[in-house]
Amino acid sequence: MRGKIPRRPWQPGARPISGPIYIGGGKLRICCDTSALRHNISRHNDEKSQRELAALNQLVEKYPMFGSHLVRYEAEKTKDDIRRGYLIIDAETLQNVPDD
Repeated sequence: MRGKIPRRPWQPGARPISGPIYIGGGKLRICCDTSALRHNISRHNDEKSQRELAALNQLVEKYPMFGSHLVRYEAEKTKDDIRRGYLIIDAETLQNVPDD
């Protein structure tokens, strides 16, 4: 295969990617929005929310989860006192986005 240029994923005939995806030489990092905080998902008791919560729990076990200062800001501005407390706890468990 000397001299051949490998096909990029977006090129016709490229093979699908299998296995973990590494970006920039490191492990995958997941940035969370306020809607992805555990207590925002768990306050709904429908089947879709339960699947999302189960998926979030699986991701937390495998990958580092990040949140920007905006996630913390939105959690602090929640009007319901009890919910605000839970969201702030969830936001504090996230790692800070580098250079945020």
